[in-house]
Amino acid sequence: MPSAAVAGFSSLPSAGKWVVALSGGRDSIALLDMAQLWLRAHPGPLLRAVHVDHGLQPLSADWRRFCEDFCDRHGVPLSVHQIQIGDHSGQGVEAAARRARYQIFEAELGPGDTLLLAHHEDDQVETVLQRLFRGTGPRGIVGMPVERPLGQGRLHRPLLDLSRDALNKWVVDRGLEYVDDPTNADVAYDRGVLRTQVLPVVAERWPGYRDSIKRFSSLQRDLIEGLPDMPVVRSVFGEPLLAVESFDSVEEMATSIHTWLTTLSVISPSQRRLHEFARQCRETRDGGLPRLSLKGGELIAWRSQIFLTSPTVPASAICEEGVVGNDMRGPWGTIVWTAASKRGLRAGEEVQVRYRLPQEKVAPLGGVHKDFGQLCQERGVPPWWRQRLPIITCQGVPVWAPGIGLLGGAELLMDHTGGGRMPHLAAVNHPAPIE
Repeated sequence: MPSAAVAGFSSLPSAGKWVVALSGGRDSIALLDMAQLWLRAHPGPLLRAVHVDHGLQPLSADWRRFCEDFCDRHGVPLSVHQIQIGDHSGQGVEAAARRARYQIFEAELGPGDTLLLAHHEDDQVETVLQRLFRGTGPRGIVGMPVERPLGQGRLHRPLLDLSRDALNKWVVDRGLEYVDDPTNADVAYDRGVLRTQVLPVVAERWPGYRDSIKRFSSLQRDLIEGLPDMPVVRSVFGEPLLAVESFDSVEEMATSIHTWLTTLSVISPSQRRLHEFARQCRETRDGGLPRLSLKGGELIAWRSQIFLTSPTVPASAICEEGVVGNDMRGPWGTIVWTAASKRGLRAGEEVQVRYRLPQEKVAPLGGVHKDFGQLCQERGVPPWWRQRLPIITCQGVPVWAPGIGLLGGAELLMDHTGGGRMPHLAAVNHPAPIE
């Protein structure tokens, strides 16, 4: 095994299980093969793989079957997820696919588990260059992190110091089959332009460009480690928010928004667009909602605060089954449960989650019935959340909604022994760090 791969696997945590993100391409096949070899020689966690079929390519079903066959022959348990991608955000199908993929990855991880991604040295270099061309801040230039938290576990990239050529040699020497994704060289994508048109010219003139860019990123990482991060405050819906009423000028506000986005590892828009958004934030009165589209997300200003959110998830007729005390995942994000400090719902009771109904009226616990939209407005629920709040119901009666709390129907499920549970919207579909 290449020394860079040995170093990468040596730093992996041994607890829980390792989950390899398997696309069927050369890089992920090499990663799975290396992980399996490593665990044969070193006592470690259980190994499994996860494949996400986005249905975006004509051969995606063939790739899914290839992964199933490969894992079956190599004795690796595999979970397969088939999803339908619809770009309801205006940010592009690629961004929508990435959000959906990471939601699945997060759901696959339990406490102490580690997701393994096959990003390598060339991917890292391409990422840094892409961010530079987009005008990233200091933290964006450091590239993809080797590891970071993800859900209940962690994400890890053990091959970041291994080149594409080294991985290609590995699969050839090992006689491993893999599928080839034509979009990797598609000039419709920024990364395809870099790989096929830009970097070949760069390599001819500066053959050591990979080491130079890695050294530059490493030095940048050393510089920013001592810089204080802006505190990240989150709304009751889990969205990062920034208070803007204290800024004296458009320029100061725009600079602070840029720093805030950089702290969140989100690529900042151009200076011109950021200044125009800051101007709108200062001049728009209550009722207006200045917005700024980002890569995979959106900034919305409301009530002297700026929220980083994903574009609105369209309401639908979904009705998810669940149990009080068990996490519940859906298009809204994740509902988790904590012990109730005073009153809560009985653990183990069957409930459902749905969106609001047309002209629905609800009553807060101990209150009177009123229009759901009016109640949202009174409780300070942001306008973009009013159509996509996950409402917990029991026997068709609403018992809880985030930002509002327990509703009249909660009397059906109240636990008066002190052992009740309270739901919280702990993870929403706001943009994940751009990596």
